[in-house]
Amino acid sequence: MVIVMHLAVVCSDDPVRAVDELIVGGLRSRYALLGRLLAQDMVGLCATIRVPELPAVTDVDVTTDVPTLILSGGLDAATPTFRSEVGAGSLPRASCSRTARTCSWARSTCARRRS
Repeated sequence: MVIVMHLAVVCSDDPVRAVDELIVGGLRSRYALLGRLLAQDMVGLCATIRVPELPAVTDVDVTTDVPTLILSGGLDAATPTFRSEVGAGSLPRASCSRTARTCSWARSTCARRRS
């Protein structure tokens, strides 16, 4: 059930329509391959659950003056580090923490210390 809810969010907000849409520049070949395999699965899964796509107006960058910690990992095939930098562009008090050999979902003691 959890995976279906996850797919409903991903497939409605930022659906993967083709493996060719995946940006793999700068990734080692094995991680690019993993990303392509995951994207191929997502194309089929999004086509299967057929949730309506959100309109483009929902893709507006959030802006706030609240201090924000953005974590990113160099091994994250789903959300590469350049995406966190794009997100930080609209957050004037953002701090980005990047780690080369982890995924963005890895536990971080840095996040606990800064909160």
